[in-house]
Amino acid sequence: MEPIQGLKIRGMTERDFAGIDDVDKRITGREWAGAASRRASSHFWTYYPPLSFVAEVDGKIVGFIIGSMGGPEYSLPVSGWVNTLAVDPDYSGRGIGPALLKAFIDVCEISRIPSRMMIPRNEHFEKLLLALGFEQGHLVDYVRKPR
Repeated sequence: MEPIQGLKIRGMTERDFAGIDDVDKRITGREWAGAASRRASSHFWTYYPPLSFVAEVDGKIVGFIIGSMGGPEYSLPVSGWVNTLAVDPDYSGRGIGPALLKAFIDVCEISRIPSRMMIPRNEHFEKLLLALGFEQGHLVDYVRKPR
């Protein structure tokens, strides 16, 4: 696919919540009516607004990234953490994810803090993160399933 013309990355605001929830619904196929705490937009205030961005094309939200500050809880330095990165499936593969990550990284660079993201194993996404200068960190996920 070709890169998007007219792509605008900007800081997320409360006015973006409906568009964010629309993108989330297109990805998950779920309508979160009545379950506001499960909507993607509900995480905006519980995280760190200066690390949260939306991607727009012709005034329509086509992607978003929600970030937070953390690290000491894992005995790591304070860092910017990507909590959610989402792109409307109709716009996938056209540079929106990398553009959102770049906006996030730029804020972390200005703040002189590392950027971090934990993801499920995904070769395509891991290649993207490596291309953007990320490297594998020290955290390892262990899970014990209920019996």
